[in-house]
Amino acid sequence: MVLIAYEGGQHVLTGADVVNANSGMYKAYTDYLDGMAPYFTLFCHYLHNGKWSSGGAWGAEEYVGQPLGEAHKLRAIFDWIAANP
Repeated sequence: MVLIAYEGGQHVLTGADVVNANSGMYKAYTDYLDGMAPYFTLFCHYLHNGKWSSGGAWGAEEYVGQPLGEAHKLRAIFDWIAANP
């Protein structure tokens, strides 16, 4: 069976801006991608960039051009793809 993840990604609703700005999000996201990989042939991340707020932070980066050192989810996605061609 082939499984496809549609709109994958973290779902933090309270303090999401603080959680996403924390460098621990990098490990959480790589662990998440590692966990999903055996089950999904295609994993579509929900949103590439978008403003973070306390009620939601859906983007892998908060704004276009955000330094990767601040965009922990986006850096995790790039690093994970490079390590898992």
